[in-house]
Amino acid sequence: MREAVNIQQPAERDPAAFAAAFRPWLRECLGWADAEVTMTGHPVGTGSSNESILAVVRRPGGDDVAIVVRVLGRSVTTYYDPSLERQAAVMRWVAEHTAVPVPAVLAVETSTEPLGAPFLVMERSEGQAPPEYPIYNAAGFLVDATPAFRRTLWRHALGTMAELHRADASSLVALGGDPAGGLRRLLAYWRSSYAWMAASCDVSPFEPALAHLERTAPTDAPIGISWGDARITNMLFVDGRVRAVLDWEMASLGGPLVDLAWWLMFDRIHADDFGLARLDGLGGRTETIEAWCRASGLSAHRLAWHEAFVHLQLCLGRTTAFAQRARAGLPVPGPDDARSVEHLRRRLDALLAQL
Repeated sequence: MREAVNIQQPAERDPAAFAAAFRPWLRECLGWADAEVTMTGHPVGTGSSNESILAVVRRPGGDDVAIVVRVLGRSVTTYYDPSLERQAAVMRWVAEHTAVPVPAVLAVETSTEPLGAPFLVMERSEGQAPPEYPIYNAAGFLVDATPAFRRTLWRHALGTMAELHRADASSLVALGGDPAGGLRRLLAYWRSSYAWMAASCDVSPFEPALAHLERTAPTDAPIGISWGDARITNMLFVDGRVRAVLDWEMASLGGPLVDLAWWLMFDRIHADDFGLARLDGLGGRTETIEAWCRASGLSAHRLAWHEAFVHLQLCLGRTTAFAQRARAGLPVPGPDDARSVEHLRRRLDALLAQL
C-alpha cells in the first residue's frame, strides 16, 4: 500500500473547555438544566470536512444521552454552502419518509457560539464505520471479518442506498421539492461553487470540464434524492447491518446516479488506487451496478456522464480543501498520492474522453 497523507480534520478540542462552553448552551437551547456533559473523543478514521465531537450528556432525573456535535470546519471549508439547517431538514425528511436509518437531529446552532463555528447536534447512533485512514481494505474490523460477514455488510449497505433512491422526493422542500429539475439545480450549484472557489485558488483547469458537462447533461436520467457522499465509510454497522447513514452535506435532488457514481469512485480509490486488493466479499464495479439496479428498480444507462461529474466535484473540492490546508500549515497529498488532485484530474480527463 502506498503511503497516504491523513486528511482528517485535526482534533484539538480540550474536553474541559468544551464542557464548560457547551453546558450553558444545553440549558438555553435544549432546556436541559443542570445537565453535565463529558466529551469522550472524536471518531477515528473518518471525517475530512468537519469536526465531529463525541460526548455524553447526563441529565438529572433522566437517562444519559450520547451525542455527536458536528462542527463546521474552520481551517478547511470544502463546500460553498454547507447549510446545517438544510442538512438537518434532509435527515428529518429521510427519517420520516423512508426506512433509511439516520441519526436523530436534536438542534442546529447557526452562530459561532459557543464552539467557534456553527454546529449540528445529533443523538449518537450505535455501530462502527469502515475507516478511511487507514483504508478499510488494509486495516480495521472488515479485515478481521469473514468473507460471508463482509458480503452481508456490502449487500445491506447497497440495499440501504437503493431504498433511499426509491423514495418519492417531491415533498423534500429543503432541496427544492422538484426532482425533475434537480440535476439542473445541482449543476448550477457547482457553477456557483466554481466561482466561489476561484476567488481563493486556481480552479481554472477545470472550467472546460464543467462547461462540457453542463452542455451534455442528461435529461433522461432517474430523478430523486441523492445522499451526496455515498460510500460505506459514511455508514455505521452493527452485525453487518446499517444502523445509520451519515454525512448529508452534499444531499441534493441531483438524482440517484450521482450516488452510484460516487460510490463506485470511492470504491476504486480505496482499493485499486492504493494498490490494495478489494476484500473478499465486497462487490466490485460490475456487481455493484447490477445489484443496485435490481434493488432500486432504476436504470444506470446514463452512468458514464455521472461518473465524470462526480470526479469533477471531487477535483474541485480537493483543489480548494488542499489549498486551504496548505495555507493552514496542514499536510497535503503529493502528486504520487491516490488522493492528489493530479491523480483525479487524469482520471477525469479519461472519463470525459469517453462521453
